[in-house]
Amino acid sequence: MLKSKKGIIFLAVLILFALCFFIRTSFQKNGNNEKNIVKSIQSIKGNESKDTIEILKIFDSNNGNDRTVAFLYNNSPGYIHFFKNKDGNYKMTYSESRTNASHALFFIKLGKVMKMDHVLIVTNVDTTVTTMKLTVIGESTKEFVFNLHPKSASLIKLENMPKPLNGHDFRFEYEYFEKDGKQVK
Repeated sequence: MLKSKKGIIFLAVLILFALCFFIRTSFQKNGNNEKNIVKSIQSIKGNESKDTIEILKIFDSNNGNDRTVAFLYNNSPGYIHFFKNKDGNYKMTYSESRTNASHALFFIKLGKVMKMDHVLIVTNVDTTVTTMKLTVIGESTKEFVFNLHPKSASLIKLENMPKPLNGHDFRFEYEYFEKDGKQVK
C-alpha cells in the first residue's frame, strides 16, 4: 500500500510539473508562433490593442536564427525582429513602426554580425505607391527597384552593394511612383 501511495504521489507531481511547463510556455512572449508574436507586439508601448494588429508576413532567415515579422498596427506599417536563443525560442530583439504612413521602408540587420543587408517594405491598403526606387550611394552607386502592392510586405536582400564611403557610411535616396508612373513627392 505504501508503494502505491508513493507511485501515485510521484505521478501526480510529474503531471503537475508537465502542466506548469505547458501553462508557463503558453504565457510567454516570443516569436515561436503567430499568437505569441501578437503578444510580443502588444508588449511594445503604444501597441497594446490586440484588435488592431495584423500580421502581414513572417520571414525566417535561411539559417533559421532570425525571424522578421511585418505587421500593421492600426493600419500603420511596422516590423518586429526575433533571434532564436539557445533554448530554441525566438526572443524579441527590436521593433520599429511608422505612424500614419501608407508605406514604410526599414533597413534590417540580420545575423550575429548585424550588418545592414536587407530592406523591408511594408504597405497598408491605403498606399497609392506601386514602385519604389532606392539608390544606394557609396564609392559607387547602385539602384534597386521594388514593385509594391497594397497591404503587403517584401524583404529584399541588398546584394552587390557598393563599397561604403569612409569605410562604413552609405547615403540613400528614395523615389516613389504611382501606378501611372507619376512620381510621388
